[in-house]
Amino acid sequence: MVELVLTINDKDGSYTEHAAVVLASIFSKTEQTIRVHIVHDDSLSEENKSKLTQMVDVFHHNIFFYHVTIPEDMREVAAGVHKIDYWTMASMYRLLLPIIIQTDRVIYLDCDILVNMDINELWSIDLGDRYLGAVLDQGENLLEYFISMGLSAELYFNSGVILFHLDNIRKKDNWYGEMLNFLRNFPKMTMPDQDVLNAVYSGNYLQLDQCFNTFAQNELDLEHKIIHFAGDSKWWDADSPMQSYTIISVP
Repeated sequence: MVELVLTINDKDGSYTEHAAVVLASIFSKTEQTIRVHIVHDDSLSEENKSKLTQMVDVFHHNIFFYHVTIPEDMREVAAGVHKIDYWTMASMYRLLLPIIIQTDRVIYLDCDILVNMDINELWSIDLGDRYLGAVLDQGENLLEYFISMGLSAELYFNSGVILFHLDNIRKKDNWYGEMLNFLRNFPKMTMPDQDVLNAVYSGNYLQLDQCFNTFAQNELDLEHKIIHFAGDSKWWDADSPMQSYTIISVP
């Protein structure tokens, strides 16, 4: 049983459609049963919850919904982060997965991702005593930025695809307090959730092959990859090279 989590903040209704396409891309390549966990706030309507449920049912998988209220102490310190309005408070949801999702492990995916491989390949990776598995970030050189927050450029991972070992995290002393302290101490961070995850866990994580989180480029080799549209251009844009691929989306 593969455990998979997506987070949804859906003010205009379109984000649920994106999540559905991500799920369909996974289901079309994976035979093993998947248990989908949707972490959301009030913006996910009952109608869209029903649509997701019907879609997952068609593929004979399981889906569960978790309505989340961010703890007051985290909301207070996150509100002081300059970029939080850009990323929204929903970006904090993945920081809370060890509390929200009561499984040993879970795969987290952003919704600007498409999966063109059997997700069980990622799920089957043994993390041992590590907190998570992730791919080194492929963004621009931000050495001065990393140094300013005590982060390692050589270890800095992208948070769009993460295999979390939730049990190992729950055994870590004060993991929640460490996150709050980092948010409080570095309010000028530009990628709040990703920076926090690196600050707390990059000292003990497994670096995954880039095929599990390949940043989209103009010329795309789609074969056997998880493709991440991490920049301004997304797969749902009209001029995206992935438009023909996403036609397979939702039955």
